Parts: sequence; structure tokens; C-alpha cells
Amino acid sequence: MKIVFLAWVVMATLLSGTAVAASIPIQNPSFETMLGGSLPEVCSPTWPNCWFGQNEIPGWSKSGVAGQWITGGSSGNPPASSGIVLGFANAGGSIWQDIALALPDTTYYLYVDVLHRADHPLAGVVQLQLDGVVVATATGTDPGPGVWSLWAASYRTTGADAGKTLTVLLSADQDQGDFDRVRAYDAAIPEPASTALVGLGLVCLAGLARRQSR
Repeated sequence: MKIVFLAWVVMATLLSGTAVAASIPIQNPSFETMLGGSLPEVCSPTWPNCWFGQNEIPGWSKSGVAGQWITGGSSGNPPASSGIVLGFANAGGSIWQDIALALPDTTYYLYVDVLHRADHPLAGVVQLQLDGVVVATATGTDPGPGVWSLWAASYRTTGADAGKTLTVLLSADQDQGDFDRVRAYDAAIPEPASTALVGLGLVCLAGLARRQSR
């Protein structure tokens, strides 16, 4: 039993070297922080609780028509998926944030909540860039108008990608894309030698278990 216990300890040590996803910090990930603490424009007298702004978004860069929005139930649109504020980009506009310098042999994961507006087609586009070049575009399932859904993208780097700037890019291919709860993770990929070592350890452990059972 002592030998088997020691074998399990060794295996736990080996397995601790395998890929484990780690969160990458995102500034203002749910767009709750607003310049000046509020949004400057009311959508219309019909929807007094609906506010928006095309000002600078703290923690993010933007181009074209893009900003933050509190839906206030306007046109049947639901509230933000996290908090009360979401980010938006009209077609031709975009929101982006540099989040890390890429490491070699690492898989990067991006998850973003995307809204299919109640009054517009689904238009949000979620992408990962390396040094300004799109390397992954998120996919998801469209649940229909007025519903949030999860969209995900991933990209595995190579040695040539090391040191390049990893960027989250949010845009729209038509009308308006709406986004919330941006999160990203990385997971180093085990070296082949480490993977083989874990496999060898499993074989040895199975052999020890058989011996102990006799």
C-alpha cells in the first residue's frame, strides 16, 4: 500500500504540470465603469430609463460609432447580462482592448456574451487578434431576438507568435453589435516529453496496483 500511495503522489506531481487555464485580466469587462460615472444621452422620452453614450469607454479603445448602453427595456431589449451597462458597436465601428503579450505554445480562450437585439438582427462579431491580425473569430448559437448568448473563440500560439500583442476586438457586421461580460483565459500546452512521462507514470501505477492486489 505504501508503494501505491507514493506512486499516486508522484503522479499528482506530474499531472500538476499539465495545462491549467488561468484567467487573463480584462479592464472594465462588463462595461460598468462609465466616463464621469454616467451616460450622457437619454434614448427618447418614450424610454426614460434608456441611456447611451459614445464617449471614451474606460479600459477600452474604440473607433467609429461605438459606446455604452443601458437598455432600460427599450423596444423590448433585455438588461445587460452582467450589471446594467453593455458595450455596443455599430457597423463600421469597433471596441478593442490589448490584454496580453502572447506566450509560445499556449492556447488562448475568449468568451463574450452577445445580445441578439429585440429590434435588430444578430450582428455582434467577437475576435482575437495578434498584432492587429485576426487569428480567431468566436462562434455561438443564436437563441433568437431579445436574448443573450455565449460566444467563444480560441487560438493556439506557435513559437513565432511569442511577444505579439493579443487583442480582444468587438465589432458589428451590420446594424449594431451588443456585448457584455468579456473574459479570457490562457493554458500552456504540456511539452511532449511531459505528456509521455505522465503516460509512463500511469502504466507504472497500474502495474503496482496489480502487484498489490495479488
